[in-house]
Amino acid sequence: MGLKDWLVKNTLGVTGYGDALGREVVTNGIALGRTLYLGHGTRPMACDAFVFEDSNHLVAEGFTLYCPDPLHSPPNEDTSPLSLHTRCAGLAFAAFCTFTAASNFMKTDNSSAFARSLGSSTYAALRNLGMSTALLDHYNDLVKASGALKTLNIEKPGTGDLLSMFLREASTQNGGGAVGFQRSGILGFDLIAVPLARETVKLVAAATKKFGW
Repeated sequence: MGLKDWLVKNTLGVTGYGDALGREVVTNGIALGRTLYLGHGTRPMACDAFVFEDSNHLVAEGFTLYCPDPLHSPPNEDTSPLSLHTRCAGLAFAAFCTFTAASNFMKTDNSSAFARSLGSSTYAALRNLGMSTALLDHYNDLVKASGALKTLNIEKPGTGDLLSMFLREASTQNGGGAVGFQRSGILGFDLIAVPLARETVKLVAAATKKFGW
């Protein structure tokens, strides 16, 4: 066992691993949220749909793209409610990818300790960025009220999964109008959401096996 592995197992352990991944949750979740924000479109009329295949689909349904030219993109975040909600949606998704992986692979006691450490680290990182944790609490509460949903529909992300629930909530942030997000394309959320889910599972599964967690 190398020195780095020895330190993880004997000094940091499962709680240290949760602490480290909590910071990754914030980094990855905000990156997903910024992509959602850049890729969104709005229209004044309400719409039941909130996930569209790509930018062309959004335009065809009467939406105005926030970023019509990715080579000259507007800010990927600002102080608007929609920007804050998209970041929280990304954070909630990244967190539940990690929670789910831990609950699937770790022993119960280790999974609980990991989850507590992950949660504490995530909230501490948010406070360090000057972000309120109250909205993330709201997104977490949506999961508790939703019943059993898969975290991500790999074949069609944003359909019948937790990510779709988070996107639906974020899509309400346009007054009486509609907000739509693009699944694929240059600003499609699948470019981050799918690798994030897959890599999280691989990381947690590998660490759990290696250290007997």
